[in-house]
Amino acid sequence: MDSILFVGVVIYLIITAYIGYAAIEKLKGTHLSEEKRIQRYRFSFLWNIVSGGVVMFIIGVGPATLEETGFRPVHFLSGSHRYLTVGTCILCAALSAIFIFQIAAFLLNPSYRDSISKQMEEKTHSGKVYDRVVNGLIPRTRREKGYFTATALAAGVCEEIVFRGFLLYLLGRIFPELSLFLLAALAGIGFGAAHFYQGVKGVIKTGLLGILFGFLYISTGSLYLCMAVHFLFDISAAFLCEEA
Repeated sequence: MDSILFVGVVIYLIITAYIGYAAIEKLKGTHLSEEKRIQRYRFSFLWNIVSGGVVMFIIGVGPATLEETGFRPVHFLSGSHRYLTVGTCILCAALSAIFIFQIAAFLLNPSYRDSISKQMEEKTHSGKVYDRVVNGLIPRTRREKGYFTATALAAGVCEEIVFRGFLLYLLGRIFPELSLFLLAALAGIGFGAAHFYQGVKGVIKTGLLGILFGFLYISTGSLYLCMAVHFLFDISAAFLCEEA
């Protein structure tokens, strides 16, 4: 049963990567209007909700419990791995502080907001074709930011359920001889591969973040902080650009 579920996850990764890639290819050479951006946000929201819902259903009817898949209170790992735990938590706290600063500066400092918006618009129009589309999907208007917030929340919650809670549970059952941190690294690589549509830089960035989130999950024994940091990272993209 575990092997079948693992194959299902691999197929899910391939489908996710392909759908994202196909969407970006479709948007190449077209003007990204507000409606097109919102359409993409809606699809991503539904995809994450359905993915998370399917996994929660499998957990409900399968051998795993909610506690085994990360739905438990935060409890920091101690013992021989305490230094890795401390390092992981410090790095996540530092990244969170950067995201919060970026959001606060965008909201409170008009000159910073104008500067960062101009930089993003330049990247959108002067980068490679693939980068232009990806940067062009960053929300500009208040309406777009509302849809994007819902999408970021769905991704933060559901992707952690799929890639940290469920995938790590499966990997632990299939490869019990491997350390949890190595399994977290493997799951992080899969997380990066699922973001193939973001290009090479996007795969590397999301892969590294996936590994970090996996380490945070193991260090805290819970999905809750992972969900919070993941959402904070995603929603920070809503504060990079604004229409004049």
